[in-house]
Amino acid sequence: MVERTPREYLTRILAVSQEMVDLASIDPGYELDVGCRSVFGALCDYGYALKKMAETELAAHESAVESSSDESSLVAGISSPEGSLDEKSRR
Repeated sequence: MVERTPREYLTRILAVSQEMVDLASIDPGYELDVGCRSVFGALCDYGYALKKMAETELAAHESAVESSSDESSLVAGISSPEGSLDEKSRR
């Protein structure tokens, strides 16, 4: 079984949320029915809310990846004592 990353799922959620908004925007002539207006309104509201949450999570994941790569490059430079000895011997 192929394991998916959170980014893949969040991207799919963004697509689904866009479909929700698109579906809610269709004017099938149900606007006279109060119940249908409520359903379409909720679908639109939840679509936008879901989109915002997924975008926030994607941004958080991207910043976490950036910070971990920054930390790993800092740690790599600090944690190799052999590298620092080589630089001292070159001087």
